[in-house]
Amino acid sequence: MNKTQFAIVLCEILVLIILTTMLNVKKANVVGLVLIFFIISYYLWNDTINPLFGKVALFVIAYVLIVAAVGFFWNVSIEPPNFGLSMLLSKLDLSKNLAEAKTIIDFNKIDKPDSDKYTYSFSVFIEEFKIEEFKTVDAADATEPYIFYRNESIDQISTNKNIGLKLGKSTANFDTLYLEYVTGTAAATVELAKMPINQWTTVTIAVNREYVNVYVGGNKLTKQLTIDNLKTPSKNAPIQFGKMPAYLANFSHSPSVIEPTPSFIEYLSKTYAIDI
Repeated sequence: MNKTQFAIVLCEILVLIILTTMLNVKKANVVGLVLIFFIISYYLWNDTINPLFGKVALFVIAYVLIVAAVGFFWNVSIEPPNFGLSMLLSKLDLSKNLAEAKTIIDFNKIDKPDSDKYTYSFSVFIEEFKIEEFKTVDAADATEPYIFYRNESIDQISTNKNIGLKLGKSTANFDTLYLEYVTGTAAATVELAKMPINQWTTVTIAVNREYVNVYVGGNKLTKQLTIDNLKTPSKNAPIQFGKMPAYLANFSHSPSVIEPTPSFIEYLSKTYAIDI
């Protein structure tokens, strides 16, 4: 193998890598160029065309391929869109959120955990169930399955939820979403919306001091609340999750108020890779 043939092999390996990557993201606009490259390489390898012409042609094609590859990789985003939120949990099977291996998100992973402005967004898939058939993790959850919550403090004596979303009964099944919260004087609960069963649903809760906006199933406002003296979140309480036949995806948080947009709802709804 001479130097030219060795260079051809290296170029062809590079071309295969580029082509495979582009095909994976449906960017196959250089297929024709690659075919020409291989044809010329074949004839040059077998010395059936003028070496000078072959080298020039090979150089031009390689140059165009490099420009195409640089342009391609420069414009391909490898990070999710920045909607102003941080994804804290990509997926969670709440039916397996057992006491001995309970999933939590520690306060040091939450940006500004004691901010009085914050947003939580996620997708949830709730299966039909009755509480008698499915016990939850904690004694406090025995009749009220929580999707997620933060206690008002890390004091084990208090079980009040600074903020929490949980399911309650409308009929025999748990299909109603409730908000649990703490004010300066007491804990309270308010009904938010009926939740679809056996399908993925996006949920966003945006808190701006005493103003709370809830969006269920899209970017249209579902519930707007004004809660006087709503307590500021604890600076060291973790985010915790309950146990029920349900799945979470794309659980995200922001220390500011984020109103959902159609593109963000579409991003939250990307749950096809989650086995249920």
